[in-house]
Amino acid sequence: VAPEVEKLFADQGLPLLSGYGLTEASPVISATRKENYAPGIVGRPLRDVEVRLAADGEIQVRGPNVMLGYWESPEATARVLHDGWLRTGDIGRFDPEGYLSLVGRSSDMIKTGGVNVYPAEIEPVLMASEDVAHAAVVGISDPDWGEKVVACVVRKRDCTEADILEYCRSRLAPYKRPKEIAFFESLPETAT
Repeated sequence: VAPEVEKLFADQGLPLLSGYGLTEASPVISATRKENYAPGIVGRPLRDVEVRLAADGEIQVRGPNVMLGYWESPEATARVLHDGWLRTGDIGRFDPEGYLSLVGRSSDMIKTGGVNVYPAEIEPVLMASEDVAHAAVVGISDPDWGEKVVACVVRKRDCTEADILEYCRSRLAPYKRPKEIAFFESLPETAT
């Protein structure tokens, strides 16, 4: 949920509750409750559902809710099920209290200078800027870094690439900062 939407609801005394799931896990894996909700957190795993993080941070799930396999597709099943664990393709982290938060998708990961960067960590920062109406972050091939972080931005008001880069300087770690800003009139969106 976008930070401004969370704030809108919270200002009305209506905290949003979050959860996490996917079709292959029928569909819920974790959920928050009113007493433990925090922005960015998708909760603790449900009863009888085990969640672990692979070395790269990929969320893996095991439990009675996890599918047995894709219908008539053993190849696709073999790509995502390993020893009973479902590889979700989502990247997450646990906080010290055991609450899960989502970082991004492994397929969206940008490898820059040997470091993994996820657009989902950068886009909300850009969207919080008064200059930005919409943003999407992508990795572009770079001969020195492998990939470089590039922000695709729809302006809310008149601003320059330097304005956006300066805004990011105090809000993002150096390796997460966009190296370029590409301005667009609009960005493609889906219903979700």
